[in-house]
Amino acid sequence: MKRDNIIIGVLIFIVIALGTYTILLRRALSSNFTSINVDLQKEKIVFAGDSITDMYDVNKYYQYDDKLIVNSGISGYATKNILDRFYNVIEQYRANKLFLLIGTNDLAKGISNSDIIANISQILSLAKEAKPDIHLYLQSIYPVNCNLSSDCARHNDDIVYINGEMQKYCLANNITYIDVYSLLVDIDGNLNANYTRDGLHLNDDGYEVVTSVLRSYVEE
Repeated sequence: MKRDNIIIGVLIFIVIALGTYTILLRRALSSNFTSINVDLQKEKIVFAGDSITDMYDVNKYYQYDDKLIVNSGISGYATKNILDRFYNVIEQYRANKLFLLIGTNDLAKGISNSDIIANISQILSLAKEAKPDIHLYLQSIYPVNCNLSSDCARHNDDIVYINGEMQKYCLANNITYIDVYSLLVDIDGNLNANYTRDGLHLNDDGYEVVTSVLRSYVEE
């Protein structure tokens, strides 16, 4: 009987251990789980978003001895992805500042403007709940240029509307709204061809413009 109890106990332990391992493994694979060594002496600044952020070489543009700059952008991400994986994308870093740029992939997926606005608002709200003293910076969704792309699922009229509503939300909730859109757009209301590779993603000149706007907020 004693031997049977030992065997049962071992089996229970193995089942629990395997279950825990499976949960952690799924979390790592499905959520792009990463970890960083956080230097508590440094200000932690996180850039979160989709491929436009993912391709932004923040270590090239922002070099400070007293700041830890983290690029948490993930190609293909939409607002729902950030909400579903909030810990991995944002919360784990315990950022002092968060720069968020998200929403353009939602438009490509046919998500309604109202849902995009609601999701971005929820991301900002969750960030504030997770770290009440965080400084939040919402970038306007960047313009697109369908003349340079075969993918015209995104429309600047929608982007302008969402940006306007999010600017109101930020004003009402003590969040810094950063209008990058107006600096990237050309006279025809499209993403300036000088700043893009494909009508959506930025080239080096485009990121130079973005950096010229964001640098003062990073340094303040």
